[in-house]
Amino acid sequence: MLTMLFLMIKSRFFPVGIDNSYQFAKEFASLMAEKITYEIEVDKQDKDAGRKKYIGKERLIEVEGVKLKICLPEQRFEDLIG
Repeated sequence: MLTMLFLMIKSRFFPVGIDNSYQFAKEFASLMAEKITYEIEVDKQDKDAGRKKYIGKERLIEVEGVKLKICLPEQRFEDLIG
């Protein structure tokens, strides 16, 4: 009980925990989007195979050890392959 009271008083004067607000910064979000698009394997010579694989289907990709489930609509796929 005394420990909890001490920690509550301490938290009033010192920051407690980790600030994760950097994750929502524009630069970090742009970097993560770039890493994700790099992991999506699409052969620009054979776009039809990529369409069949990614459009409207859920696929798992791994970015820095984290597995992400993606599903691309046709317009986003076109934006991706340029």
